[in-house]
Amino acid sequence: MKIIHKIGIIGTGNVGSYLHSVFVAHGFAAKLFGRKLNPHALEEVYQNSGEFDLILLCVNDEAIAEVSSQIEPSNTIVAHVSGATPLSAIAKKHTNRGVFYPLMSLKGHSEIDASTIPFCLEANNETTLDALKKVIDFMGAKWNLVNSEERTHLHLAAVLAHNFSNHLHYQAQEVMNNAGLDFRILLPLLENALQSLQHTSAKDMQTGPAIRHDESTINRHLDLLQDNTTIDIYKLLTKSIQDTYDKKL
Repeated sequence: MKIIHKIGIIGTGNVGSYLHSVFVAHGFAAKLFGRKLNPHALEEVYQNSGEFDLILLCVNDEAIAEVSSQIEPSNTIVAHVSGATPLSAIAKKHTNRGVFYPLMSLKGHSEIDASTIPFCLEANNETTLDALKKVIDFMGAKWNLVNSEERTHLHLAAVLAHNFSNHLHYQAQEVMNNAGLDFRILLPLLENALQSLQHTSAKDMQTGPAIRHDESTINRHLDLLQDNTTIDIYKLLTKSIQDTYDKKL
């Protein structure tokens, strides 16, 4: 079985920086590379890939294919960390290819305990897959086997559940701030919703004026909103909720 100890991380953004700190904390010989850090060292990684057991591509999705093509082929595992990019984006010249996708928003949250992050793994052979599993096991985290097609759906669901809901939280913060209210009043409501999802489907949890067709409340809310985009979002979500429960506007 291939054992991973030396890890080269290409990309100094949120994910690359976080994984570097986690690997170092768990005793891996991890090094972070990027053009902003040291372009000459990055070129050495491309030319001497065999010095590493694993090279992680923590770059923009659009750059994965190009960066992987610049790495000289060796027995080293070359893997990317993208949720929306297929395994096939990694250049075929690499014998051992994989995906090492942490399903977590890591922006500004380097203190997140790695053991709480679900990692989604994929590889082009069992040896590579087993080696990636061992890295996750060593960190005390959980891994899930998710192929490229499944991961595309997973990433879409994550965007809907996290990225979009976070934007709605921002909109709610603006409403509260404009009214001179403390947004933290809403936190127990939000925390209860997340806890309820552990045992209840989101569809069964839906409440509020939209599902009740409470037009007077809906109109009062629309009158309070000042931004046309937010008004459109409110109307669209109201319609979506009502359509979901087979009710007409």
